[in-house]
Amino acid sequence: MNNESINVTAEKLLQELMEKAGASDIVLTTEEGLPCCSVHEHKGSINVEGTAAMLIDTIRSISSLLALQSIDSQDNFRHMNIRTEQGSLLICRSDHFTMALKFKGQKARRAGLATQSAKRYLDEIEELFRIFF
Repeated sequence: MNNESINVTAEKLLQELMEKAGASDIVLTTEEGLPCCSVHEHKGSINVEGTAAMLIDTIRSISSLLALQSIDSQDNFRHMNIRTEQGSLLICRSDHFTMALKFKGQKARRAGLATQSAKRYLDEIEELFRIFF
């Protein structure tokens, strides 16, 4: 890793994931639900803080449900795709982080296809922050 901070690198990874998956917003929290970082399609929008807060609340609610899911593999990755009237949410949980991806419009129908990309990027973020665990 060059001289940029871990948080800047994590934000760049989330930005890449957002573009690749077609998400409009991504929020990353610790497993306790504390916000780490977020990226948004429309950074200057007045709704960014409200969207981030809503996704953090959703993560806190869904994360405990994800913790109850049985795990078939050794990597502890669990996910849930939620359809709403406004779009879709993909909530992913790993060992130390939970991430919410918000999809709007036509992209909401394809939110489930982003699961493997989300898993890969969440693994990279886990590796990035491994010095803290």
